[in-house]
Amino acid sequence: MPENQTAALTDAIPEASVRKHATITIIAFSTMLVSVTQLIQTFVFWIVNRHQALEVIHLTPWLSLILQVVTPIALIGLLAAGIGLVRRKRWGRPLFAWTAIAWMLVVALLSYWIMTVVNLPVFLLAIWLLHKKKSADSTNASETHAPWSVRHVTSITCLVLSCTLHLWAWLAAISPSSWVWTIIPHGHPWHLLLPSAILLIAGAMLAAKSSRIWSAGVVLMVFCVAMGDLLVSSMPLSTSLFRYLPEPKGYGFLPYDFMIKYLLVVGGIALSMLHFSRRTIIASDSQKA
Repeated sequence: MPENQTAALTDAIPEASVRKHATITIIAFSTMLVSVTQLIQTFVFWIVNRHQALEVIHLTPWLSLILQVVTPIALIGLLAAGIGLVRRKRWGRPLFAWTAIAWMLVVALLSYWIMTVVNLPVFLLAIWLLHKKKSADSTNASETHAPWSVRHVTSITCLVLSCTLHLWAWLAAISPSSWVWTIIPHGHPWHLLLPSAILLIAGAMLAAKSSRIWSAGVVLMVFCVAMGDLLVSSMPLSTSLFRYLPEPKGYGFLPYDFMIKYLLVVGGIALSMLHFSRRTIIASDSQKA
């Protein structure tokens, strides 16, 4: 297909996708981002402590060891579910739901019930939103998709990297012990934030003209959901809830007040962009009709 025809067809995709798939897209990409980030965190921990691995295992209670085995397995399941949701596969929703619920039940059985109390409502909300969108079924195999051009792939790559760097920059900024410092040992969070902003602009400009604002809004919303998820999951370790954890207990302060305000600002901007994009598309459809 000639490039100009591909571009025209790609330009038309958001007109259907914005209304149908925005929520599913945000949940899917935020799930994948959180899963990858936590898997990397686990990998970095064992790489850093590889010489003391046997000692770490010996000193760690068996319940905590089981949790450290179960968690990566659950994260891989959620990562696969996110991929399924992005690709509009029918197994994406049930895999997400059953993985999340089974993970939380196992965590509770391992005496880390406070983590289940904190995280289960977040998963239940995501499951409800995913199934609420089932009426506008995103798994419709007859839906037309344009072939991906080099420009489209480059745009998505820039946007994914932008969202990832944005998240990792703030993980480093709010926690001196974050694993992110292993990749910027002598750097500063700005060294990740600045490329993130540049990649966001580049990715949006490379996107189809009718979806530039929508793409940027989705990226910012994915960051907000992923960052919010990580902050919520950290509450048992960084608030007074740590007293309900089994021994040995860990505690680390996180600036929740500042991050909540920051997420509200970024989330407000993202929602405004998505709303503006939706209104523009509706107006365009009305003119065509």
